[in-house]
Amino acid sequence: MLSPVDHLIKRQLRAPGYCRYMDDLLVFGDDKPTLWRWAAELERFLLGRLHLALRSEVTSVRSVSDGVPFLGFRIWPHHTRLDPSRLRRFRRRIRALQRHLDSGQLTEEAAERSAQSLIGWAAHANTWRLRQRFFGRLNERLSRA
Repeated sequence: MLSPVDHLIKRQLRAPGYCRYMDDLLVFGDDKPTLWRWAAELERFLLGRLHLALRSEVTSVRSVSDGVPFLGFRIWPHHTRLDPSRLRRFRRRIRALQRHLDSGQLTEEAAERSAQSLIGWAAHANTWRLRQRFFGRLNERLSRA
């Protein structure tokens, strides 16, 4: 459904960088006035052609040097981190996983599947040390059992 938006941004606006996942999108440009102009063009296109609107409360133009929040991550030009709220949720899930494993509510196989899922998600960001710290403890627990 949003394929026409992809074509508008890439072919007509010729944005140097563009990323879309479902209905979340990032458009990168060299200066704020150009980005605001593109946002207005995109708004007109969405309303006129697809009868959709941008959500003004989440539409923003900002410098990538501040980090751009996107899909639970904060993205900078050279690295990606977990958003602080997602990092807290990640830590809670790991601790809950360890508690359930220790109490016998979760089998080792189920714990490993859950851990692999969390590792796969967190690996989209620069989280190597974080994953080593949390999953190293879990691996020690699994290897002792």
